Amino acid sequence: MSGKHASAKITAQEISRRLGCSSVATGPERLGARKLALMREAGIRYMEISEFFSGRTHYNHNDTTQISEIKSECKKQGITISSVHGPNIPYDSFEEENRRAVVEELASAVKVAEDMGARMFVTHFGSTCTIKGHVEKSINELMELTRNNSMKILIENAKWKRLDPYVDYIRRAGTNRLGLAVDIGHAFDPDGVNTFTKKGRAYEAICQAGQIISHLHLHDIVNNKTDHYPPFEGDMQWVEIFLALWKTGYSGKFMFEAQPKLSVENTLKKVAGFPCDLISAYRGRNTNEI
Repeated sequence: MSGKHASAKITAQEISRRLGCSSVATGPERLGARKLALMREAGIRYMEISEFFSGRTHYNHNDTTQISEIKSECKKQGITISSVHGPNIPYDSFEEENRRAVVEELASAVKVAEDMGARMFVTHFGSTCTIKGHVEKSINELMELTRNNSMKILIENAKWKRLDPYVDYIRRAGTNRLGLAVDIGHAFDPDGVNTFTKKGRAYEAICQAGQIISHLHLHDIVNNKTDHYPPFEGDMQWVEIFLALWKTGYSGKFMFEAQPKLSVENTLKKVAGFPCDLISAYRGRNTNEI
């Protein structure tokens, strides 16, 4: 991970250069040419495809017709598929037959994601229990099945849980093929308050995770409960989050996972406008760190 940003000032240009948006911004309906055109019209150049919608109504890695359409339209629109979010399946299943089926399904999805040009694949291991025993076995098996792929497997922190155990697990794993996807709307401290809505704590949490962070899911949260809002519509400490990302030298994409709370167009506009809005927020704080 490059550390060149640790001493550089934050600029809207640099944020824009690495700005990305999840396809969840376009809603749960089928992802295709029309939705991709809307993303590009808004100025989005990097995309994460999400298979996490229930029923796979949005994206299905087994649908070769849809995959062909997405690849063709992304090439036409100049959109890079930088990451894929794995399907909504029971990652932590302990029943052996189901557990093995989950691993094999994920391995298949990883291959399709790589063929589409993605280099990161987001999973939800450890969402219902601690990452040990059968869960760690599943992770190890997935890593083995995908050992010849160039894809980096990411574990996303689960909602309502502390971030620390995920950081500790990735650090102990000690392989650059496994990384942490930090979803800022999911992390909650023991007091029940979202980590990244707290002044001081938001900065501290990013710095503590440091270079363990390989990927981000960015969105806002309202009233400490409802998340996946577009930026600057809730309580996130955006200034602190980005100051910490710059300090730690985070070099990945700034991937937003905001849903169309008002409309698809509104959410895409808010994401595309984030770089300038963030710099305005910095200046409003009279900080000398930009």
